[in-house]
Amino acid sequence: MKKAVIMLVVVALLGGVLGSTPARAAEAVVVQMTIGSTKGTINMKQVVLDQAPLIENGRTLVPFRFIGEALGAQIGWNPANRTVSYVLGKMNIVLTIGSVTATVNGVKKTLDVAPKILSTGRTVVPVRFISEAIGAKVDWNATTRMVTVTMAAIAVVFSGQIKIGVSAAITGNFPLAGTRTQQGIQLAVKEINDKGGLLGKKVVLEVIDDTNSTTGAINAVNRLISDPDVVAVIGPHTSGNVMAVSDLYKNAKVPFLTGATSPKVDKLNNPYAFYIRPSDSISAKALVQYANKTLGFKKIGISYNTNDFGTGAKGVIEQYCKDNNLVFVSQGHNAGDKDFTGQIMKFKQANVDCVISWTDDAEQALTARQTYELGLNKPILCSAGITMAQVLDLVDAKWVENWYAETDFTINDTSAGIKTFAGKFEPMYGVQPELYAGSYYTAMRVLADAITRAGSADRAAITAALAKTKDFVGINSILSCDDAHHMVHQVSIVQLHNKVAKVVELVSVNP
Repeated sequence: MKKAVIMLVVVALLGGVLGSTPARAAEAVVVQMTIGSTKGTINMKQVVLDQAPLIENGRTLVPFRFIGEALGAQIGWNPANRTVSYVLGKMNIVLTIGSVTATVNGVKKTLDVAPKILSTGRTVVPVRFISEAIGAKVDWNATTRMVTVTMAAIAVVFSGQIKIGVSAAITGNFPLAGTRTQQGIQLAVKEINDKGGLLGKKVVLEVIDDTNSTTGAINAVNRLISDPDVVAVIGPHTSGNVMAVSDLYKNAKVPFLTGATSPKVDKLNNPYAFYIRPSDSISAKALVQYANKTLGFKKIGISYNTNDFGTGAKGVIEQYCKDNNLVFVSQGHNAGDKDFTGQIMKFKQANVDCVISWTDDAEQALTARQTYELGLNKPILCSAGITMAQVLDLVDAKWVENWYAETDFTINDTSAGIKTFAGKFEPMYGVQPELYAGSYYTAMRVLADAITRAGSADRAAITAALAKTKDFVGINSILSCDDAHHMVHQVSIVQLHNKVAKVVELVSVNP
């Protein structure tokens, strides 16, 4: 059941004493239920109750779990003393099965009718008491026998802040990717704060531009970890920059999440590093395996960036070729190179069956143009950059027609999670989300989940909770932290048609 988003206001004077900062108004919620029917609505959207409301001693009883979730409360059941509870903001309501005595923030209250467990095994509670205790209004229509619970939009007041650091390439050679990274994180934080923050505190971001350079990343991370209020950091993104700052995080004992994918990062053995994109040991292997097993290619050209990202994947691809008796021809290039004529001609002369291109965004666009202009006329399979708008905007559709790529996010994925995410992202930023937006939105949600499970904003507690992440439902995959701290174990193989990436195969590896 989709939970309605609502939070109870804390008395403004109390917030002032604690130094709280009000958030924006929360969403109003209207819940409608009819006696004897399992059909209801939340904000005019139809829902199905697991138990129909009923009347006893002139009072309406409704399903305990349904009304709590509809109003945004945390619910609890203690079988030892047969109590049910609701926690919403600063309100804590406890009722005992079969008893007309309840407590609201420790103060005893008398009910007109006791909560009970029905013969169906479902627990029902008095709707008016619960609703009015948390500030909602209850209306009864005797003609239609409908109960309407209305909770007005009210401000959420926080009792402090939880600061998250962000190291992202806002400028430099990776600016659009950095922008999407920041936007994904900001959207997640907005949603979290709209629902009351974390541990009753508002989440705030400290964003520092790392310019996608080693020096920039070191400076950004040093600034973030030296701030005692920063409890965790997201970024930097690239594998080389992560390798440059790994010891900084390790020495400061600060947990961080990153989209770095090179197998080289595993050798860092950093207990504070958590990876929210699939390792290239999965994705690069999936791509070369698809080229070999599905497409039948036996002679593989490998075009790779000589940075940590490119060389890490190159090693994976070459090892697969060796293990499967495939011929391979490897040609490297540097970030910023402007002419790939030499390596493309070597692939032509070697008469390779295909080329696997593993490189960064700018070089991927250059590869597209020059392989077309030089008439390579061989299938191209490449890393995820070619699936993103900032790269596709730089190329002509005919240059990349029928290209293949691996990716862990495509807007054309038909999963409900992608559609829901896009439906939130596009209205806010005016563009469709792409890989970095999705990955770092997920990173922030995973971090929030860890902080909630830790029950603390302590760095050590957050680190421990991140390591125990299990079956977290992401946008389009389930995240579970393995021994190497990788959380995503799924990659899609897509093919481009008129610059639209369509999924042709899904590869999953159990953590």
